[in-house]
Amino acid sequence: MNLAESLHFKQKSLRETVIDALNFIGVKDLSDFDLKEEHFNNPERGIHDPRHLYRVMIASALIAHKLDEPRRGLLAFCGAFLHDQARNHNGEDSDHGPRAAETKWDMHRALWNKYELTPDEEDYVRSAVSLHCSSRDCGLKVDTLVKQILHDADSFDRCRFYHTESRLNWEYLSLPSLKCKNGHPDKMLHLLIGETEAVWCFTKDVASFIPFKDFLENIR
Repeated sequence: MNLAESLHFKQKSLRETVIDALNFIGVKDLSDFDLKEEHFNNPERGIHDPRHLYRVMIASALIAHKLDEPRRGLLAFCGAFLHDQARNHNGEDSDHGPRAAETKWDMHRALWNKYELTPDEEDYVRSAVSLHCSSRDCGLKVDTLVKQILHDADSFDRCRFYHTESRLNWEYLSLPSLKCKNGHPDKMLHLLIGETEAVWCFTKDVASFIPFKDFLENIR
């Protein structure tokens, strides 16, 4: 690229970055992952409503793109879609992950079939969902990377608690590549913090139940 070309170089928007990540992990149709009221146990709006799940889905794709892990990224993305659907309320509910893995899985059977999840991959998604909030044995096969991507994607949306003690603590991230070096975030961690905080800023005031495509339209 010569100087004249570099002067006209356009940096990707955050929305373009997100779409690239979704394409990278193999999302075929955004409407496949629309979240609807009938998916949720909890009738309350708030910190665990569809906006949170959509942001965790996005963070899963962003992490997987940076790690060059498309299939595991898709599995973590599927887990993010599912992970809080079985919450009974917005308070302490330590069994909501295992409950989602057990009671919500068959509701989305057509989706898992469309994305051709193998029996082992189904276990990987369900165990990641179960273990994102609970350490009890789920009796399922575990893929450590899928579990870590979902865990850390969920953690990045703690930026919504920026004014409380529940905000993101880098030390609790599980992916080795996201561990702080000498008490400071490395380039990948710093980039993900910026991207996920920006996604939250763009989407924190949108309606709770909207199609995934419309949710993404709010990101600039």
